[in-house]
Amino acid sequence: MSPGCRPENMPLKSAPFAMDIADELHKGLDLHRAGMPEQARQIYARILEALPLQPDALHLSGVAALDAGCPDDAVSLIEKAIEVDPDQSAFYNNLGNAYMQKGQTTRAIQSYQQAIRKQSDYAEAFFNLGNAFYQQQDDENAVANYWQAVDIQPQLTHAWFNLGRALRRMGQLPQALNCYARVHNLKPDYLEACYEAGEICTELSQLVKAAGWYKKSLAVKPDEWIAHFNLGNIYREMEEIHRALHCYRTALKYNPAAAKVYLNMGIACKSLGNFPEARQCYEKCIQLEPNLLEPYYNLGNLLQATGQLEPAVNYYRQALKIDNRHPGVLVNLGNVYQARGQSEKADACFRQVLDDDPDNYTALINFGNVLVNSNRAVEALQLYRRAIRLKPQRFEAYVGLDNACRRLNRTDDAVEFYRRELAVNPLNGKALFHLGLTLQSQANHQDSRQAFKKAMELEPEFSPAHWQYYLSLPLLYQNETEIQAWRVEYRRGLDCLSQNIKLDTSTKKQEALEAICGQPNFYLPYQGGNDKDLQEEYGRLVNRIMAANFPQWSGRGKKWHAPRSRKIRIGYISAHLKSHTVGKLFAGWVKHIDRDRFETFCYLLSAHRDGVSQLYARCSDHFCQLWGDVGTAARRIADDQLDVLIYLDIGMHAPATALAGLRLAPVQCVTWGHPVTTGLATIDYFLSSQLMEPDNARSHYSEQLVCLPNLSIHYERPRLPELTKTREQLGLRKDAFIYLSPQSIFKYLPQYDRIFVRIAQQVPEAGFVFIANQSRQATEMFRSRLGRAFENAGLDFNTFCTLLPQMGTDDYFSLNLAADVLLDTPAWSGGKTTLEGISCGL
Repeated sequence: MSPGCRPENMPLKSAPFAMDIADELHKGLDLHRAGMPEQARQIYARILEALPLQPDALHLSGVAALDAGCPDDAVSLIEKAIEVDPDQSAFYNNLGNAYMQKGQTTRAIQSYQQAIRKQSDYAEAFFNLGNAFYQQQDDENAVANYWQAVDIQPQLTHAWFNLGRALRRMGQLPQALNCYARVHNLKPDYLEACYEAGEICTELSQLVKAAGWYKKSLAVKPDEWIAHFNLGNIYREMEEIHRALHCYRTALKYNPAAAKVYLNMGIACKSLGNFPEARQCYEKCIQLEPNLLEPYYNLGNLLQATGQLEPAVNYYRQALKIDNRHPGVLVNLGNVYQARGQSEKADACFRQVLDDDPDNYTALINFGNVLVNSNRAVEALQLYRRAIRLKPQRFEAYVGLDNACRRLNRTDDAVEFYRRELAVNPLNGKALFHLGLTLQSQANHQDSRQAFKKAMELEPEFSPAHWQYYLSLPLLYQNETEIQAWRVEYRRGLDCLSQNIKLDTSTKKQEALEAICGQPNFYLPYQGGNDKDLQEEYGRLVNRIMAANFPQWSGRGKKWHAPRSRKIRIGYISAHLKSHTVGKLFAGWVKHIDRDRFETFCYLLSAHRDGVSQLYARCSDHFCQLWGDVGTAARRIADDQLDVLIYLDIGMHAPATALAGLRLAPVQCVTWGHPVTTGLATIDYFLSSQLMEPDNARSHYSEQLVCLPNLSIHYERPRLPELTKTREQLGLRKDAFIYLSPQSIFKYLPQYDRIFVRIAQQVPEAGFVFIANQSRQATEMFRSRLGRAFENAGLDFNTFCTLLPQMGTDDYFSLNLAADVLLDTPAWSGGKTTLEGISCGL
């Protein structure tokens, strides 16, 4: 009988030949219980032929019709039985079952309620009434009736199970779990209860218990592939990837056509860094279920992460054929278009997502990044601010806001925004941290450190705040004593981090990795000292963190011998293989390398590329963009099996420093894109220049110093503008003897301010030209400090010195062409600026 439970004893009424009728009814019941309702109906029909109003025959004939799939006949027969005998609760219960099969839930509820009125301890009727309310989404009444059923009949397994389902739908997960445990105790082979319990434990993050439930189901039915699959998913969440893979493979043994097993198996393989098998799994999933979106999406993500952008685009487009408005696919496709320099296509992807969901956090961030790189930072600011409103505890929007404000030279706006945020939510540690970074860029180091300290106290697990508090340094110094004091403070902070860092859990390892991938120790080399000892201590910390996270790429390199049967594979890696000092200085190394002897690989650690990036791509054998996950980038580089890997600028880009802390090639080098030793045990050689290094140079390097001939680079003269500005147009005195010193202001140390004064004393017509910082406050601090040096010598700073705002390329070359002499900074030389000045005849 369906649905519900058939009463075990049907009431019989007295009639002529009663014993014969009772015997026939029992025969019908036996056939009915044996799964032969049609044969049972034949017996009931014979009784009704003799006694047309025999209520039990009418009722049982109706029940048999119901089981035969004829609910209309069932209703008609059972209603006749009720007309004859209106006091039998079972009649109403089964009439309710018939109405349920007809889809008339309200009438079914009325029938079950009538059955309960006739028999207040009728457990089956309460159970069926609960089912009817459950079908109407009335979980509260469903639960109440299920409880009544199990109170009357505690062994009613189905009632416990359905009670668990209703409680689960109401969000009462622990109570639902107790119901499934009760089902399991009553009926250990009730597999659905084990599955439901496993799912609830997963939702409650009770992963060990969830695994236990799936194991219980497998003890009953070892060949149930879905249980192996679910157990594999649990192990994957527990980061026991090898056990997860074993479960997935077992599931496939029992069901080789289970596409979603291949999908999740691919995800597991990717997490182990086994990208080839992950790709095979996704492709197999597509073969089995070509209309499933996820494998196309995951394949696109896999290829994007490993720098294979063109095939990634193809898979994202395949996914969009299945769902052309899928936000995740559109966002990632937009990211790939942005990485390929196709900003208009990227723009369209993000706009489509935001048209459907204006509060899509990921789209807001990524669209903002596209706008910043397209020189539309004002528009980007609005998106980042909206994202922060949505998720004030996430950090990505703050990073974007910082970048946009720096691009616009509006760090004051960032400070104001963060202060407003903190006025509303003073416990927002992320806002405090980014306030600290912005204040640091404004040379307000005291307030910056206080912000880092507060962020650290509010969010003790937020490692970047700890690192910035202990290792941040001022942008500018007022005197040499201050430099030495901060140098001592930096060493103290480094010692504190080294001694207190914990790497004994996966969470702590990840936190430490996030810290070193957050901000580089950029300002230390600008103090003008020998940084070897401090860099070595910092390098040991980086090596230690990277070895804890990626032990497969830790340790010293193997002894290397030049291959005889193939070309030497040499890789160049930087976040600045684009229109940047580093990209321009070292392009010649790639462009003019001996292609008969070397196979070249270029790795751009950035989601944005430009014309210079395209030059690197054209001149190298392999060009790959890697951004985001450091582990995935490391895997891609290691898989290329390089002989030599050259980092062009360790210290300028934090993820590059992290990667340099690994052993990804037998020979690893760094060069002078950032001319200071790395202190990393994983970097073997520092490639410098014969003309740059003094006699005692080796004492400054932890790496083996290699001085290449002359300047060590092949630099191509820049294209100078055809139309140049005059001195008057540039805001310079026409009759002055112009000394141009265009370095970043943090390169000017206070002990050398007197050099400008001494020149002015000997050259009364001298005019010194500097370039202002992006921060107005930092510029004013530099102006004030240098002004004091002139004032102490009895000279007027404004007569001799001019600070020009940052300018475009053509105006900058006009400035060089208008000047007479180029002044470099003593402690930190100019690279590209010096070569550009020489190209302009200075």
